Amino acid sequence: MGDNPFSSNVATTLTASLYIYLSVDLVEYLLATIEEREKVIEVVNKKDQGGWSPLMSACSAGFDRVVKVLLDHGADANATNNGGQMALHYVKRSVSMAEMLIPHTEYIDKKGSATKATPLCKSIVGGNVDVVAALVEGGACVHEKNASGNTALHLAYEEGDAAIISYLIEHGAPTNATNNDKKIPSQCSRNTA
Repeated sequence: MGDNPFSSNVATTLTASLYIYLSVDLVEYLLATIEEREKVIEVVNKKDQGGWSPLMSACSAGFDRVVKVLLDHGADANATNNGGQMALHYVKRSVSMAEMLIPHTEYIDKKGSATKATPLCKSIVGGNVDVVAALVEGGACVHEKNASGNTALHLAYEEGDAAIISYLIEHGAPTNATNNDKKIPSQCSRNTA
């Protein structure tokens, strides 16, 4: 199928399909047009100019079923974009997506380049305690800090999420860790003057 112009543009079409919210059926169809396993793996891992792979795009858009299809076809969950973030950094609200990615992720506490945020820190803004739990139970460290010196607990206080705060404390998050502003997590509450 290498001579087929449709096939030669599958990677571009696949990424574009994710951006414009087309169905998992189309993603499966595009991948089925490729005969060789090595080419399928190349296509599902092709990155755009920002270093985003189809897997990262699917995670960011919340397409659980597409994430599964891409992983089943050899998508690299450890690949990073130009910001040093991998697909797991973009799982905020989907427990099933986190659970699919964790077994494929070599280093769950990978920090992004600029913010130094781990997937756990990024998940706090999603406000889903079950995603946070999946990451912690998958091996994420509750002690890791981002570039501002904030732990996941600092961020949970900033978000004002009582369920995540309780969960993190119950699972060993340091309540006395200071960030770059010398604040402990409870001093980062939006309700604190």
